[in-house]
Amino acid sequence: LQQLGMDRAAGEGPIQVQFFDGSTLRATRLTWENDNWILTGGPVTWTRLRERLSGPKVIRRKEQVRFPEGLSGAMAAPEGDLSVHAMEGVGDGQRLSLEGRVVCQGQGWRLEANRLQLTLGPGRVVQRVTATGAVLLRGRMGEGRGETLDLDLQGNRAQWTGRVRGLAEIGS
Repeated sequence: LQQLGMDRAAGEGPIQVQFFDGSTLRATRLTWENDNWILTGGPVTWTRLRERLSGPKVIRRKEQVRFPEGLSGAMAAPEGDLSVHAMEGVGDGQRLSLEGRVVCQGQGWRLEANRLQLTLGPGRVVQRVTATGAVLLRGRMGEGRGETLDLDLQGNRAQWTGRVRGLAEIGS
C-alpha cells in the first residue's frame, strides 16, 4: 500500500493475514496506518507453530505484536503447552512480556504474578519464565510467594530472589 502512495487503509472481515515468518492473524476488522496493523473483533487470533494467542485487539508493528486489551492462549514448552492469561502483552522476536494479573500454567504447576516474561528458544519453545511482583507458585516446581521467580523449564528448576514465604521444594 505504501508503494501505491497510501499510508492508511481499512477492511471488514473476516480478515486473515499471513506473514513471511509463518504467523497468521485472524480478525473481523483490519485498520492499517503507516507501519501499524490494528486488528479487532471476534476475538483476534495470532497463531505461529505451536503458539495460539487471542484477544480483543492486536497491533502489529514490524516484528512486534501487542495485545493492549488482554490475551489468553497457549505457548509450546519442553513438557507440553503452557496456558497464559494476562491483561496486556507484547511479543517481539524471542520474548513475550505479559502484565496485569498474569496466570501461567504448565504441566503440574501454576504461576500467578503482576508481570511475566517468557523467553523462547529453538522452535519457539518457552525455555524460561521470569515472574515479578506478587509472585505465587504452586505445584511440582515448588510452592511459595515472593517478589521474583525464575523458572528454568529445560532443567525443571525454580529460583527465587528477594523475599520468599512458604517455599517448599518438590522433586520431579
